[in-house]
Amino acid sequence: MISMNQKCLGTMMKYISENFKNIQTFIFDLDYVLFNEDLYYFAVFEKVSDFLGLDSRSLNLMKKTYKKNKLISKDILGDILKSLNLYTPQLQEKFYEFYKNTYVPLSLYKDAKETLSILRKKNHKLGIITNGTLEAQKNKIKCLGIERFFDEILYAREFGKRYEKPHVKPFIEICKRLKIKPYQSVYIGDNPVIDFIGAKKVGFVTIRVLRGAYKEFKSKIYVDYEINNLYELLGAKYNA
Repeated sequence: MISMNQKCLGTMMKYISENFKNIQTFIFDLDYVLFNEDLYYFAVFEKVSDFLGLDSRSLNLMKKTYKKNKLISKDILGDILKSLNLYTPQLQEKFYEFYKNTYVPLSLYKDAKETLSILRKKNHKLGIITNGTLEAQKNKIKCLGIERFFDEILYAREFGKRYEKPHVKPFIEICKRLKIKPYQSVYIGDNPVIDFIGAKKVGFVTIRVLRGAYKEFKSKIYVDYEINNLYELLGAKYNA
């Protein structure tokens, strides 16, 4: 990897050319790889708080419950309502509607925006494969305003929940849509539990970025390389 003290577009682009000669396509996960998903949830919580007329203490409790349970909960919205002693099926459904439809301007991580721009300049094909509720994932893309970067955005829930990552189907499908070969493609994710199994079975090079909710997980199964930020994907190793 190349070490740099400042951004250098020419050096980055040369690194891609020399070290990714056989790589034509970069496919990314969305949440925590390209942006901080927590910010989306916090915006939803604020909308719900306003809707219910809650005070700042209750809003902080929502955020605290989310942070504590997001990796282990099978029903995070229900758990949050229960922490407030407000749970009803009807209110949970309303909460879910806010989760799917809340609009808030979101930004890519700085390293993600710059990396995508450089890869696009080098005429690489770019894509996203993301799990999750279809409406919510589409809404996140809308909030980020990033459609222009990508040749294909694949929402794995389109095929049904059973075919989301770690299933191979999303990876096979994106190869068909982009007309690419897996061995000439990289998949970049963050979750060692679900992101890399299907990608590796299909034949992708797999790269794990160590940040977000799963940063401290110590698994390297099905992971070819680990990086601390997306600058390192380009060989530009400096703090993001």
